[in-house]
Amino acid sequence: MIGIKEFNKKIVSLKNTQKMTKTMKMVSASKFKRAQKAQISAREYAIKLTTLMGRLSSAGPTSHPLLKTKKSVTRGLIILFTSDKGLCGGFNNNLIRKVRHLITENPYKYTNFGMSFCGRRGYMSFRRTANISKYYENITMKPIFDDALQVAQDLIETFTKGEYEEVYLAYNRFDGPLTQTPVIEKILPLDASAFTNSEFTPETTPAKRSIKSQDYS
Repeated sequence: MIGIKEFNKKIVSLKNTQKMTKTMKMVSASKFKRAQKAQISAREYAIKLTTLMGRLSSAGPTSHPLLKTKKSVTRGLIILFTSDKGLCGGFNNNLIRKVRHLITENPYKYTNFGMSFCGRRGYMSFRRTANISKYYENITMKPIFDDALQVAQDLIETFTKGEYEEVYLAYNRFDGPLTQTPVIEKILPLDASAFTNSEFTPETTPAKRSIKSQDYS
């Protein structure tokens, strides 16, 4: 039977654990608020940028290389955004499963199908089976503009040189603290008509075009 001395030690130990978990909770809440604020700002930026592109595209026909579509598409590229670390439930797994499903459902459309990765979890899942175009290390933990610019420039260069005729973006759309929706959308070539949608909201993404009209969830 536990004596009074041992019992008091256990109480002290539990109180110390309680203090530690309370501190961890406060730190996590602070980090979450910063991440949520950044996410809201990113949505607002996306809305304003889309509005600007809509105005530009409505000015008249353009021969910009990023708007040119190919009659026959045989080379496609997916850039997959995941986290660098695991232990986050289905955040990575659901998206990776969606990408695998998309690839297996379209085995004959592309003679050359490449993948680029932002985030270690996605790269580790496909590193032995995918035709890897680029792997951007350590850029998803703390996203900065310079990294985003580098990724965008690489994709534009790849597309304009004709290495790939369609480029898709795979990511998790933030719906709430515990809910994310895996999304795969075509970003190149740009669809000018999508930017003229006056009903664009943060919950909808312009130019969303999956390889097939099926739901890959």
